[in-house]
Amino acid sequence: MKRNRLITLSIPMLTTIVLVLLIHSVFSNVGAAQPARGMDELSAQKQVTVQVIASSRHDASRPLRDLAFVDNGQGTAYDQGFPGLALPKAKTRFPQGGTYRLLPQHQNSPLETMPPPIHNFDGVGNVNNAISVQPPDTQGDIGFDPATGARYYMQWVNLSLAIWDVTDPSNVDQIFGPVSGNALFTGFGGPCEDTNSGDPIVLFDHLANRWLASQFALPERPNPPYYQCVAVSATANPTGAWYRYEIRWPGDKFNDYPKFGVWPDGYYLTVNQFVPSGSGGFNWAGAGVAALERDKMLLGQPANIVYFDLFGVDSDFGGLLPADLDGPAPPEGSPNFFMSWDDTSWTGDPVDTIRLWEFDVDWQTPLNSTFGLSGQPNQTLATSNVDPNMCNYARACIAQPDTSNKLDALSDRLMYRLQYRNYGDYQMLLTNHTVDVDSNDQAGIHWFELQRTTGPWIVYQEGLHAPDTSDRWMGSIAADASGNIALGYSVVNSTTYPSIRYAGRTHEDPLGTLPLGETTLIAGNGSQTSFSNRWGDYSMMGVDPLDDCTFWYTQEHYQNSGSGWRTRIGSFKYPQCLSVPGGTLDGTVIDANTSVPLEGVGIKAAALITQTGMTTTGQAGNYALALPQGTYTVTASAAGYLSATVTTVEISDDLTTTLDFSLAAPMLAADPISLTVSLTQAITSTLSLTLENLGSAPALYSITEAQFMPWLIAEPVGGLILPSELVTIQITLDAGLPAVDQPGLYTGTLIVDYPNPYGSIDISVAMNVLPLPVLPRMYLPAFNEPN
Repeated sequence: MKRNRLITLSIPMLTTIVLVLLIHSVFSNVGAAQPARGMDELSAQKQVTVQVIASSRHDASRPLRDLAFVDNGQGTAYDQGFPGLALPKAKTRFPQGGTYRLLPQHQNSPLETMPPPIHNFDGVGNVNNAISVQPPDTQGDIGFDPATGARYYMQWVNLSLAIWDVTDPSNVDQIFGPVSGNALFTGFGGPCEDTNSGDPIVLFDHLANRWLASQFALPERPNPPYYQCVAVSATANPTGAWYRYEIRWPGDKFNDYPKFGVWPDGYYLTVNQFVPSGSGGFNWAGAGVAALERDKMLLGQPANIVYFDLFGVDSDFGGLLPADLDGPAPPEGSPNFFMSWDDTSWTGDPVDTIRLWEFDVDWQTPLNSTFGLSGQPNQTLATSNVDPNMCNYARACIAQPDTSNKLDALSDRLMYRLQYRNYGDYQMLLTNHTVDVDSNDQAGIHWFELQRTTGPWIVYQEGLHAPDTSDRWMGSIAADASGNIALGYSVVNSTTYPSIRYAGRTHEDPLGTLPLGETTLIAGNGSQTSFSNRWGDYSMMGVDPLDDCTFWYTQEHYQNSGSGWRTRIGSFKYPQCLSVPGGTLDGTVIDANTSVPLEGVGIKAAALITQTGMTTTGQAGNYALALPQGTYTVTASAAGYLSATVTTVEISDDLTTTLDFSLAAPMLAADPISLTVSLTQAITSTLSLTLENLGSAPALYSITEAQFMPWLIAEPVGGLILPSELVTIQITLDAGLPAVDQPGLYTGTLIVDYPNPYGSIDISVAMNVLPLPVLPRMYLPAFNEPN
């Protein structure tokens, strides 16, 4: 990349100084949902109540690469959590509405194929777990460190995680792991450290260049309490330090199948909630949604969680996904969008229906936050009438070669993710789910794209991907910066072992089609022959935030029949994708008083209302941000320093702009730093203490006592000291008070406190009280009076 200019600034500016697993599943105790009712009736009778809860524990870890791990989280099968629980609304309770019809199924073109893999390597496998685990819940994401240029892939499956440096496709380097998932919480204490329960999620927050990682913790399984364990990286390097949070899930409800989305004002979360039935099973307890206070979590500060329980609004709500942002930020102030899809046979809707909610969080007054219209969706949209009923929702459904063991289609919910993109002139939501394409339990993938300009959302296109008689399921779909779409999935037939493939379309292809010939990421060489039917329960198609064009997909497969699944990680890119024009902003931040480079300074670059980039400085005080072309206002901020802001910083395509900061801070010095006086009882003495501001910013100070000293008065007790200014403090010591009525040594500490990165000033005070002098007795001679 070319370098075009150098800007060096030192500007003090005053500104205002956050498994699902178990190997054997039992569903007989899952309670049935109540019959669906009309929206008018529900909205008239039921309201949703916002709850604000605080994280029950949080800390900042040492660098992940330096932690001494204790592999204590894998244990026995029972230690791994619960089976993924089915959504009771998917038990058919209403006749299929409308006229059943298939969407057109387009054959893959033999001449036009998907781009080949760029990266293609093994991820974490079941061999890394202490026992056999089903399913892997394959998930991971791609991110980069703008300060070093390194690109990382972090993958977390049940029950292990690992990190790769993928900067060079020809030399992929596994730099961390695999370790138990709860190793991320080593030294944290509590259930997040002590249990390794699964259902993991990893996302790269490209607006801040940070990582989000989470799993649930079930320490008293199958009984409450239940927890969500969340970690946010302190830097763009996932092997560095993390800010860790423990969230006790409210209402003693089990937070099953948690799914996250990154958004500018929060990390958004959905769960399917259950409560113990008392007989070892679970009863359905509705959908739960939450927003986590992202701004606080990025700083490792105590964070709030805004939570809505939708069970009382409509017990049929479930299987929601939050929008997860790729590319440019949404319009300023935009709520996050939550989605579910319902078949007519589930809820009694007249047509198959998308439900859309808006989650509008208010962190200033969290109780003012809203979800939908009193919990009801803000909008509903009809889709084509497809059939999600695979094998009557039985786990044993999709056949494999060489075994009678069948696999779970998990067709009762949307598949992760619900991708959001802001293309400027329109916004997009994109997701998929598994359906029966021939009324004979052949699995295919129904996908749809919603678009919005200035009005409501519309179904812009939808399609059914089933180009032949093979089963295709467990998909994940995404679009790149140019609108090209890629869908990854599992595929199997009577002669093909479960394999990983991907298909797609360019933005110029006919709507509703994925016509490009599918490409194999890896061909399976074995079937799952263990006692479990579980498969998935999800996979992940991500987009590289560095170029906003390269797709990254991870999914499970087998190289030998048995229970030892493997995972694969691969990338590919459409040649038609044009990356958003952009360049790099870099620089160094130093302390204006000491010239020492500052680590952990927050850098925020904002262009109008549509694009914001964030990062933090490294150990050498350096930072770098990849930004779309435009004009930015850049702010550097750190605790104890005055923020510095520079406007009209130009970022040009394929160029680097350097912007250095020198952050101002007050720095007080006291003279003397120790006060000692000897006083006779009942005597008062006044001493002088001088405070001088040697720093480059005003100091608003206050003087407090570290311990009770009624015999001392400091005046003034606070005020403002400008740079280079001296202030004299009068210290009055009074040995005549009742509190010092006995001779002896009285000590204490005065604290001069002010916002600064250096800490407070402690001034020791000692008053030695001497007893009053004893006057000698006087004897007068006797006189005789004269006669």
